[in-house]
Amino acid sequence: MSRIDLQRPDWSLFHGQFFLTRQRVDPGPAWHQFPLGEWLLYVHNALPVCRITDGQGLAVGLFLGHGIALTGELQDGDLQIPTDPDDEQLFTSQLYQIAGRWACLLWTGKYKRFYLDPLGSLAAVYAPSSGTLASTTTLVNVLAGAHARNLARPVYRYTPSGFQYGDLTPFEDIHRLLPNHYLDIARFTSVRHHYQEVRPARVAMQDRTPLAAEVAHHLQAIVATVARRYPVACTLTGGRDTRLLLACCKPFLDETRFFTFRWDRQGRNAPIDQEYPQRLAERFRLHHQYIHAPQIDAYTDQLYQMRIGFSTTSGQAPNFYAGVRAGLEPGVAVLTGFGGYHRDHFWAIFDKLKQPVNGRTLVQTFHGKHLMTPRNVEAMEQLLAEIAWDDPHDLIDVLYLEQRVGSWSSPMMYGFAPGYLFLSPFCHRTIQDIRLRYPKRAIRRTTLTVETINYIWPELSELPYNKYRGVRELRRKVARRIRKYRRRWHKN
Repeated sequence: MSRIDLQRPDWSLFHGQFFLTRQRVDPGPAWHQFPLGEWLLYVHNALPVCRITDGQGLAVGLFLGHGIALTGELQDGDLQIPTDPDDEQLFTSQLYQIAGRWACLLWTGKYKRFYLDPLGSLAAVYAPSSGTLASTTTLVNVLAGAHARNLARPVYRYTPSGFQYGDLTPFEDIHRLLPNHYLDIARFTSVRHHYQEVRPARVAMQDRTPLAAEVAHHLQAIVATVARRYPVACTLTGGRDTRLLLACCKPFLDETRFFTFRWDRQGRNAPIDQEYPQRLAERFRLHHQYIHAPQIDAYTDQLYQMRIGFSTTSGQAPNFYAGVRAGLEPGVAVLTGFGGYHRDHFWAIFDKLKQPVNGRTLVQTFHGKHLMTPRNVEAMEQLLAEIAWDDPHDLIDVLYLEQRVGSWSSPMMYGFAPGYLFLSPFCHRTIQDIRLRYPKRAIRRTTLTVETINYIWPELSELPYNKYRGVRELRRKVARRIRKYRRRWHKN
């Protein structure tokens, strides 16, 4: 960390980011400044900004990021929401018809609020003591004049499952703004505005097919909108989410590139994720390539952590930076699932949930016996107080969306290579609401994802998902079980 100086920051590190503050700073010519009374919004020029206007054409706020309207167009120019912005229900119902990676700053005489997209993929944090809203904890600390060495000592650890606890971040006074919440800037507090008391009713097993069709319709429209403006690239593995993206790209396969990472690190190259993309490419004549993801050094890893605000351990994500830049030309739109849809296997966590459901049992369930601290328990108690749902399996869908995706996955998108557009087509309110309406038994069998694929392109399911067939699959399971027992034996 000795080479990174927050006292004299390199503002280019925060490509595509933003911050709202009362301080007047000079981040350089690559940043736009938007005065808002006593406040100043700074936005890096790689992040689009447009005005939000009401039905009379009056400016009522700013729209940040890449929005995809229901009309099938990427958001350009002023965003008109023809309703009274002081009517919150009407305003948000129209705002959340927009897909993409975005945030909204509502700024009227009555309301001053900051909203996130349904996945929180244009992530944000806030510090009540300093009155700062920013894309990452790093920017908050830069504005506070924190010394870089303090960033290497986060006060909070993350669970092995990737879930976070409530709105916590690695720093005591900085909180994560979660999906389904807005920041009330007047009070600088987070307020839940979706998934409160009423939850979408689950349909019966025999009535689920129209839901998969509706998801397919929205996903195809979003992908097609991006493809009309940008050359598209998608990751391809042996899993469901990437194959669903492949299905959505069916109408323009000739213009779409698919890629699979090959890692330097031993054990990262799962055989299925390396073999199945090639088989899919040969079977369906895809433009597919393997991209080398090189091992990174400690300094590069620290730069990555600075860009994402130390939101999680690095894992494979920093390798994307070098891999994408080496394998794809700039200007490509990279579409990723990024955990925003397939979350069936996390229901197994809640099968072990002890009753009653409270902050302590939730922390313990999220692989967190060693993290049973008053701070973590209080954060989960606060989150539970916002959601009046009793069924743990209803709760897991919301917690996955807000904790695993919004608090863990989404900040990583700031760490991706600059010069590329990264979007998750699953970032749409209707798609997420449908996920909560699907029958429990169907979710356990991963039916929603597979049925959506089958609705668009059923031949893609001829190759199994994340597994082999017959004796080969049996050998793979046995080998995994042996490795599991070996790890336990070494720990003991």
